[in-house]
Amino acid sequence: MAILNAITTDRFTSPYAYIKHSYYAEFLKFMFLTGVRPQLAIALEWEQIFWEQDLPIKIYFDRAYTYRILKPSKGDRNGKNISRILPVNSELAELIMAIPKRETIHREPRISRHLKTVSRPHYPNLVFPSPRRWYIDIGNFTNRTFKPVVESLVTMGEVSEYLPTYHSRHTTQNRWLESGMSEETIAALLDTSPEMIRKHYRNDQRYRENLAQNITLPELGD
Repeated sequence: MAILNAITTDRFTSPYAYIKHSYYAEFLKFMFLTGVRPQLAIALEWEQIFWEQDLPIKIYFDRAYTYRILKPSKGDRNGKNISRILPVNSELAELIMAIPKRETIHREPRISRHLKTVSRPHYPNLVFPSPRRWYIDIGNFTNRTFKPVVESLVTMGEVSEYLPTYHSRHTTQNRWLESGMSEETIAALLDTSPEMIRKHYRNDQRYRENLAQNITLPELGD
């Protein structure tokens, strides 16, 4: 993937840059692999990753960081705060185990009163802290890292158009659809609806071609 490769290799990082683009490589790859919304990846803490025999096996998403407030993740604003679970495959496990454990500032964030799954006081231990050791500012990341890289790739003809960071989610959903995963399964994993996937994410021409290749029509019989 051109965008991820460019950020991982610091292809467009200025030699005078204080923070290299590659600082965010694991953060971006995590979003491409999981399809989660940026605010969920930003809020992710090590306590949300469950391990078995030294391997990560699942991730619980119950919180999001937006407008400098830690809130319930989408769909949990009715006070129930039911965690959404994402299974971890081998590629995602490899990434998680390779993430350097960086220190988070020992202080409490602003926490929404609707977030019931976080005890107080709460001092986050972030999986993807910013260079300032706090929550990533998605606006800064987009404007200073993601957007310049993608626009450079567009100019060079390696990417067709610029899309915001959030659209990494669309790439993931299309990849999962092309692999044969059902719309219902994807919707359950990513807290959306099958209707939304059909309306916004599915490449219908490619979907029909894959369908024609993988379906055998029943015979009429005698």
